Amino acid sequence: MTNFYYQSYTSNYFNKKWYKNTYNLNLKDEELLNHFLNIGHKKNFNPSLYFETKWYKEQYKLNPTINPLEHFCKNIFNKNIKPNS
Repeated sequence: MTNFYYQSYTSNYFNKKWYKNTYNLNLKDEELLNHFLNIGHKKNFNPSLYFETKWYKEQYKLNPTINPLEHFCKNIFNKNIKPNS
């Protein structure tokens, strides 16, 4: 699953350097995406400047168990879906 984000054109929506510095995380680079997928989204951390986690969850009325970035990537071709306000 992790490779999907790095290999797709949606990878701009997860910026590991930005994520690590913004939330002052003491993690290895290879651990950052996993952190967001399992912990960060629950804390409403944004994975990059281009994706607003809290807004996205509210806009698309996501169940709290659904990861918003994963939802976005699965629905990227829906022209009505946006990653931020």
